[in-house]
Amino acid sequence: MLFETNRILCRNFQYEDFEDIHSYASNDEVVKYTAWGPNSEEDTRIFMDESIECINDKPRLRFELAVIDKQLNKFVGAVAIFMISEDNKVGEIGYSIKPEYWNNGYAAESAKAVVKYGFEVIGLHRIQAACDVRNIGSANVLKKIGMKQEGRIREHILVRNRWRDSYLYSILDKEFRSE
Repeated sequence: MLFETNRILCRNFQYEDFEDIHSYASNDEVVKYTAWGPNSEEDTRIFMDESIECINDKPRLRFELAVIDKQLNKFVGAVAIFMISEDNKVGEIGYSIKPEYWNNGYAAESAKAVVKYGFEVIGLHRIQAACDVRNIGSANVLKKIGMKQEGRIREHILVRNRWRDSYLYSILDKEFRSE
């Protein structure tokens, strides 16, 4: 386990998580606004291999983590933080929750916890996230955890043969500490 809240724990992925990960990564509704997916089984295996291989990297720049509900002892989703600039101490977060657990606060809780980990353990100065402008749920999560919308990035990513606009959100370590 890397960290926990009252309700969840976040730990490194394990190969035993394959079915749980693939169940959301191959779901059209889950990946509707993502730049990845829907995954084939091979896509999920490659993702898992890469996520598990980086666990022992020095320095570790990528943290792909399982989100486990402690009371239910169930895999409910995933949260991630990536170092995008070591020199500038900038990270980026992402999250994905299995549909049967949507609207229960898991995205916000795990995102807030990984932001805290990014600032307090990794030592980041800035953490950011981008979401499809149509993904109102994700935008609400980012606002809820204290991120500020910086703007709209126009047609910056090609997703399923269509250019996508995204909203960019961020939070600075001093803003996080003052909450």
